[in-house]
Amino acid sequence: MKKYILLLLLIAFLTPCKAQPETVPSSCIAPDSIVNLYRTDADRLTIRRVYRNNSSYKDSIHLPTSWRENSLRSLLAVYNAYSLPARDTIFSILNMHTLPNFGVELITIRSDSNLMWAKQLCDWGSPSGNYAVDSFITRYHLKYDRCYYNILFPSMYIDFVTDSNYNMYALGKAFSLIPGVYYYGQNYFTFDGPDITDSAYANFTELVFAYKWDDCFNGCIKKRYWKFHVYPDCSVVYLGSYGNQLTGEILSVWHVAPNQIKCYPNPFANTISIEGAPGKFHYRISDFTGKLCLEGIAKDVIEVNSNLPSGMYFISIQTDEGISLLKLVRQ
Repeated sequence: MKKYILLLLLIAFLTPCKAQPETVPSSCIAPDSIVNLYRTDADRLTIRRVYRNNSSYKDSIHLPTSWRENSLRSLLAVYNAYSLPARDTIFSILNMHTLPNFGVELITIRSDSNLMWAKQLCDWGSPSGNYAVDSFITRYHLKYDRCYYNILFPSMYIDFVTDSNYNMYALGKAFSLIPGVYYYGQNYFTFDGPDITDSAYANFTELVFAYKWDDCFNGCIKKRYWKFHVYPDCSVVYLGSYGNQLTGEILSVWHVAPNQIKCYPNPFANTISIEGAPGKFHYRISDFTGKLCLEGIAKDVIEVNSNLPSGMYFISIQTDEGISLLKLVRQ
């Protein structure tokens, strides 16, 4: 028996101990410039959580305050964890944010172009003269952005933007109750790319930063992840990274390119001219549901399939300088 106990002690002594992840003190407070930088990320994480959990908040135009603040505090805690080398990688080098697959800042409605209030908005901007529309504009801090006429049907698309961030699905449903509004939508991009995801637990929030690259139009082939746990006192535990190794040559491959790329005419008929793209580029055109309608490689001009119906689309243009995301309308 003694020999058995001594053997167990010897095995335990000789077995290397696995180092436990270190808990790093941090802070959930940051300057307004940093808060504003990650506020939309926090709101996008919140709206994803609402629909992922099929929460009752999905019918609320306002995002749940406690969820928003938890997501923001968690992001700021990791941002402020300067003693972690991984922090510099994901924030200072890769400048990572959430993938903009859920819009919280822009909504598009489609209305009858013969409506006087719609004409008023498109010709002169707000107010529209319609009590319900103007009430939404005031209540939700909406700003008229622009209109797109559809010449084949008596309708127009109207864009509103806001700096307050809302559940645009719920707001769209509210707009659709106004007579003459028979379509609403929001920016929804289906390409893959760098992203942040979160999971809320009773005692901590888990954040996973995912850097993705290589053919992201068709679903990124290569991916690397960094995982963190953030606790209520804003302390952070870094659980390590995994996935494909980063190399110096890919660190500047992915970013949203500056807005030097433009598409015209808009609305378009059979061709789309691209201005500002250096040389050949890869493009994808998707409809409002996220369905891929057309993709390919072009230079200066994109020839559009005659079978593409009239309506609003998103076009993603990838060049060596990054990816530009634009919205356009087919006549």
